[in-house]
Amino acid sequence: MRYVTFALSFSPHLLEDVEAALAMGGFVHWSVPLELDAEDEPQPDVPAHTTGRIDLHAPVIEAEEAARGMEVALSRLPVTILRSEQDEEDWAEGWKQYWKVQRLGSRIVVRPTWEHYQAQPGDLVLDLDPRQAFGTGTHATTRLALALLEEHLQEGEAVYDVGCGTGLLALAALKLGASRAWGVDNDSVAVETALENLARNGEDARFEAERADVPLPRPADVVVANILADVLIGMADALVATTGRVLILSGIIRRRIPDVEAAFVVRGLVRLGNSVEDDWEALIMGWPEPRGS
Repeated sequence: MRYVTFALSFSPHLLEDVEAALAMGGFVHWSVPLELDAEDEPQPDVPAHTTGRIDLHAPVIEAEEAARGMEVALSRLPVTILRSEQDEEDWAEGWKQYWKVQRLGSRIVVRPTWEHYQAQPGDLVLDLDPRQAFGTGTHATTRLALALLEEHLQEGEAVYDVGCGTGLLALAALKLGASRAWGVDNDSVAVETALENLARNGEDARFEAERADVPLPRPADVVVANILADVLIGMADALVATTGRVLILSGIIRRRIPDVEAAFVVRGLVRLGNSVEDDWEALIMGWPEPRGS
C-alpha cells in the first residue's frame, strides 16, 4: 500500500492552534510519532527556528478525503501543505532512524524495541514501539508530565493516564512504584498500542485501557493528562471527578497556563507546582485537604 504524506508548515507560535484545529478535525493521532518540536525541522531555504512542521499520513485511497478535511480544519490559519507519496514500508520504517534510546528524568530510560541498550544500575527501562500513537518522550510535554509524575507519585498509588497514547506514562508510573494503572484514549490504535507496550514490559496484569472521549470514573490517586489546553479545559469536570489526590496537566503552551489553571481552581483544586521546558509548561493540581477529611 502507498501512503500520502501531508507536510504542514507554519509559524512556530501557531503550533498549539494548528494542533487544536487538527484535533477538532479528527486528525489528532495522525502526526508522525517523532513528535518534533515546532522549531526542530526547518523548511528548505528558511532560516532555522522560523518554521514549524507537522507531518500527517493517509493511505492513498483516503488521501482526497483527508486533504479536503485538512483544508476545512485549517482554513483560518496560515498553513502551507505539501503533499508526497511513499510506500508503506518506507514510511513505517523510515522515521525509526531518528528515535534513539532516551533517558528521561533520573531513572527512566525509554528504549525503542529495535535499539540495543545496556541498562545501568538503578535504570527503569521502558521498551516501547509507538506505532502511530503519541508519547515517545521526545516531545517536551511528555517529559514535563513524567518529571512531575516521578516527583510526586507515592509508592502504591493508582494512576490514571488520560490520553494515554503509547502508554508511556502509565508504564513509567508502574515502574516507579504505582500499584496499578488505567489508560484511556479517544483513538483505538492508541489503546491497542498502549496495551501491547504494557504487555511487552510485563505489566499487562496491572494495566487496563479503553477507548473513550472523556475519562471514565476510576479510583485513581494520581491522574495525568497530557493533551491540549482547550481539551483539558473541556474535560475539567471529568478529570476533577476522578482525581483522588493530585492531577498532572501537560500539553500546555505557557501563555495558556492561566486559562487552564483557572478552570481547575474554580472546581476546587489548588496549584501545587509546575514544570517548564521552553514554551511548554505542566501543572500539578491537588485538593487543599485530603478527600474524605
